[in-house]
Order: sequence, then structure tokens, then C-alpha cells
Amino acid sequence: MSFGVTVADSSGNIVLDVADRVGTLVGVYTRTFNFLGGSFTDTITDSAFNNGTPFYIITKSPNVEGTGDLDIPADITLTFSGTTYTVNIAAPSIGSTNGTLIIYYGYF
Repeated sequence: MSFGVTVADSSGNIVLDVADRVGTLVGVYTRTFNFLGGSFTDTITDSAFNNGTPFYIITKSPNVEGTGDLDIPADITLTFSGTTYTVNIAAPSIGSTNGTLIIYYGYF
């Protein structure tokens, strides 16, 4: 007989097992931009990153428009170090890009 903790749906299918890693969202980073070429860097510090392995989910608001295109994730670099993560966003060299970038972050 096996033992442990599992969570099953009404049909008996296991949806969560002891071996699964459950993420916790701890913040949201948003950056509104309007530029032609170039790049910018922001740094966010959150002590919650000490609680596990950090992760992020990148999305952009539907109002991103312009002759350029912000490719996700090709033009975005995120680096984690201790309790700090650094976001670097590079704009296309041709055309302009504007809109809002949204990054949800947390740990698991």
C-alpha cells in the first residue's frame, strides 16, 4: 500500500501529488514603454525569493502597438541573483514600440 498526500478530482484523477511543486505568486512588475531602439533595465528586490526557486510569467498588455514588435521573450532578459531579479528590455532597432509589459513573479 502506497502512502503520501494526493489530491484527486471527482473522477479519481490525481491533480496534485507530494512530488509536485506548487508555485506562489509574490508580485507583479509592469513597465509602460514608448521608444525606438535602445533598451532599459530595472531591478526588483523581494525577500520572498529566499523561500524557494524563483520563476516568472511574461505577458504584454493588448495595447502594444507600433511599427516594431516586442518579441517575447527574445528581447527580454531576466536574471535572478539572491533576492534580486534584473529585467532588461531591448527595443527593435527599426520602428517604434509602445505598450505595457507585465511580469508575474514568485517562487516554488
